[in-house]
Amino acid sequence: MAAIFGDICCGGGGASLEMLAAGLKHGWAIEADPEIASVYKANVGDVICGFAQSINPYHLEKVDVLWCSFPCQAFSVARGKKLEKRSDADLGALKIRSQSKLKAW
Repeated sequence: MAAIFGDICCGGGGASLEMLAAGLKHGWAIEADPEIASVYKANVGDVICGFAQSINPYHLEKVDVLWCSFPCQAFSVARGKKLEKRSDADLGALKIRSQSKLKAW
């Protein structure tokens, strides 16, 4: 039976596509930006649009593998302006992580 994965801050779906190619089964994905979520939906499939911190982890399918691509724009030197660092994804990932005995994190 294939391991089921969840993807937090899923972006356009690059990590999810690789996990699917590796034989894992898509459980759920979360993306805060509605425009980016529409790209994920076109590339991969269903996506929950919202901040990970606001998602009730007990309403999510149990997963074996949890992937999180934390927002990094505030740390990038490629941007010309300084952005505020975000912790909502970190807190949301920890909240979701606590709901399951994961095989991989």
